Order: sequence, then C-alpha cells, then structure tokens
Amino acid sequence: FSYGLVIILTIATNLISTIYTFIMPDAPKSKSTEELSYLKFIKSAWKKAMNHPLLLQIMFYALTVLVVDGVLDEYDQLYIAAIGLPLAGFGIWWGIRMGAEMLAGLVAHRLKLHGRKRVLNIIALITFALLTLASFINSFLMIGVVALCFFLFAVAVILNEARLQELIESHERATINSINSLLKNAAAIIAGLRYGYVA
Repeated sequence: FSYGLVIILTIATNLISTIYTFIMPDAPKSKSTEELSYLKFIKSAWKKAMNHPLLLQIMFYALTVLVVDGVLDEYDQLYIAAIGLPLAGFGIWWGIRMGAEMLAGLVAHRLKLHGRKRVLNIIALITFALLTLASFINSFLMIGVVALCFFLFAVAVILNEARLQELIESHERATINSINSLLKNAAAIIAGLRYGYVA
C-alpha cells in the first residue's frame, strides 16, 4: 500500500521483539567453559580451524557457494524488477522466497540421509546451472527458478552448518562459528564490490 506502512510495521515488529527480549529469563550457567584468555582462545580456535582439513573444506564451501546466497540477496529485487514484476508484486515475491526457505528448513534433515557432502556438491552444481540459466533468459517464468535457488541455498546452509557443528566442541563453538561467519562476510563484501565494479 505504501512505504510508510512498511516502515510502521517494521518498527512494530522490532518493538515486539524488544519486549520479548526483556521478558525472556537468562539461562542458568550449568558449567564453566574454562576458557583461556580471550586472545589466546581466539588464536587457539583459529589455529584449529586452519589446521583441520574437514573444517577448512566446510569453510571453503561457505566462502565459494553459500556466499552467493548472501550476495544474491542484495540483487534479487533488481533481477525480479528487470524481468517484469511490478513493484506491487514484490511482497508476493518475498512471500514466495521466504516460503521456499521455510520449506528448506522442513526438508533439509531428510536430505542428509543421502550423504551431506554429496548433497552439498549436487546443490552447488544445480544452483550454478540455474543461476546461469536465469542470467541469460529474461522471462517472468524465471521467478520460479530464482525461488528454487533460494530453496537450495537454504538447504545447503543447514547441511553445511550441521557438518561444522559436528566437528567442533561446545566450548569453541561460538568462536569457530564467528570465524566462519567473518570469512564468509568478507568474501561477500569482495564479491559485492566486484559485481558493483563490473556493473
């Protein structure tokens, strides 16, 4: 209906989230993690991440395949507009996209039965093919293809994250997750700048 309404609804949902944050009780600490000093702990976690072949493989997948999801997130509205969806239909597009990602959350655990690594490699190949197709075909029908890509990326995020969580111990989980996220976001910034320069 209007941008103003979108802003008001966004503010309202943030206010509701803030209220819930204050209402939620803190979880009791059941056991000390017996951590080293902050810098030593970061250094230790970084060293483990860089010297563990499977961890490196998981992070490399995030840096090369899953980073596309993050960068695509910034461009999907431009693409959808370019293939002819009117501005009024963007809410419908977001509903389709979020629905696809929600569906991924419901089915991802079933796909691990086929081997997470195998499924992740297949997803990388399929999304590469679909995005290449969508790049060269300027048709309204490509909305379904892009939605399918977001579905597959969401599945890949869950499966790759599950592989990561299985390899790290609880006391280092937050740190290694942060390292993974830092590297992925740095790669997204570099990719975004490159796309911007080419554009």
